[in-house]
Amino acid sequence: MSTKKRQQPSKKSRLPFLGRRRGSAANKSKASSRSNKHNAKGKHNASNKTKSYRFTLQLGSSISVELVLKRANRRSKKPTRRRNVKKQSITARVSRLVITTTLLLAGIVGTTYYGINLYEPDSPLPVVSYSPPVPAVKQGRIDKPPVLSMEPSSPVSLLVKDLGIDAPIITVGREPNGTMELPKSFSSTGWYRFGPTPGETGPAIIVGHVDSIRGPAVFWKLGQIAPNQLVEVKRADGLVAKFVVTAIKQYEQSSFPTEEVYGNIDYPGLRLITCGGQFDRASRKYSHNIVVYAKLVK
Repeated sequence: MSTKKRQQPSKKSRLPFLGRRRGSAANKSKASSRSNKHNAKGKHNASNKTKSYRFTLQLGSSISVELVLKRANRRSKKPTRRRNVKKQSITARVSRLVITTTLLLAGIVGTTYYGINLYEPDSPLPVVSYSPPVPAVKQGRIDKPPVLSMEPSSPVSLLVKDLGIDAPIITVGREPNGTMELPKSFSSTGWYRFGPTPGETGPAIIVGHVDSIRGPAVFWKLGQIAPNQLVEVKRADGLVAKFVVTAIKQYEQSSFPTEEVYGNIDYPGLRLITCGGQFDRASRKYSHNIVVYAKLVK
């Protein structure tokens, strides 16, 4: 058996190299493409900077509030409709946030301003010094009643339509220092229980505050009452005692005419008493008391 020697192809007949050589046009093109992608990525990252929105709210001459909102600015090379919608949504949220913050700050500032500047009258009412002195003995009733009178019954409410007064009546007595007790509420009046009830023979006494540190009280307008105006007192027995004003007088607290105001009379009368005159901040006392005299007519 003969053997033939396998012929090896010559160097010239070998297949050509199919790979890409360094420095070829293809390699240069690929490197250029990579460089472009790297540069584009750098530009994209450069655009992802934080963007700030500043809003300044001026509240008065000395109050200024600055609101700073920050968000990342991510811009794509090819903005799509979805990205535009998202951008509009963010803008709407920022607008709503600014409006809500403005209203909230305005409400806080307004509440603080009006809370500090609540109405405070020049003459805040002292509780003890306001009460006129009262006699130590029970007064106001006489043995011989007149023809026009009513049976005893505690008062329930007071109505003076011309002054816009419509207030409940509570029962008050005497303080340990000898002055008349006053209602705890500035919107209520007090009937002095050691005198006659409204409608009985004698002077029925009803007192009330004129003001407080927060503003007008139940007898704020009592000094504006005029003669012949009607005063109505509803009683516990369901009847209404109607009085007509006969006089309005003002007395200094230092020389209050106790006997004239509380003394016995031979007809059913009514006395409405409150504070008046000037208020002394040093002594925290009013200078005068206002007394309204009225007489039962029905």
